[in-house]
Amino acid sequence: KKVYQFFKVALAILLISGFNSESSGQVINTFPYMEDFGSSGCVLPTGYSNSGSDPWDFQNTSETYMEGLDHTSGGGCFASMDDSGPTGADDSCLLVTPTFDLTSIPGAQLRFWWQNSNSTSSSPATTGPRPWSNLYVDISTDNGATWARSVWSVEDSQQIGWAEGILNLASYVSATTVIRFRGLETQTFQSDMSLDDILIYEPQQFEAEMASLISPVSGGCGDSS
Repeated sequence: KKVYQFFKVALAILLISGFNSESSGQVINTFPYMEDFGSSGCVLPTGYSNSGSDPWDFQNTSETYMEGLDHTSGGGCFASMDDSGPTGADDSCLLVTPTFDLTSIPGAQLRFWWQNSNSTSSSPATTGPRPWSNLYVDISTDNGATWARSVWSVEDSQQIGWAEGILNLASYVSATTVIRFRGLETQTFQSDMSLDDILIYEPQQFEAEMASLISPVSGGCGDSS
């Protein structure tokens, strides 16, 4: 009976701690938060996990089928998905952030920059499930145990050069929020995906601006001449 009770307690602890979590265990609660992949030295940043059949790369040189270099400075590091197909797997590239405690910023917003082709050599895939590499953002509020999939996505669309992705996180505020960038490759090698400058912050709710002019109505600033 004592052995049974021990395993029962141990199982409860595992369930509470999230043994099925994809998160690294690091909790970030200071904002704004920025990951530009530069301080990591072109390797997986601390607290992130990287998995799937063809995980993300981290580099400061251009891929064959992308436009230019990193978004931050044009010479730093960024995350990239080499469209080396032909896996077509649903989990081809999974980049998972550390855990965020967003309870102090209820109006949290996610911003990031992405691209998936260039203007000279990229061309859409003519075989397989998609013409261009796709990018999805999945969100977990239980430390990676379960996921809301594709809360932001770009599908079957060409993006030459950097474009900004914006996602309101207000519906996903928790003490254990995790973000997953999920990339899907094509099957013809010519749509390399890139990701840079991940920002989490709370926008200011009010911006100062002139609502109306009360005085003077006419005649300038007291000048009657």
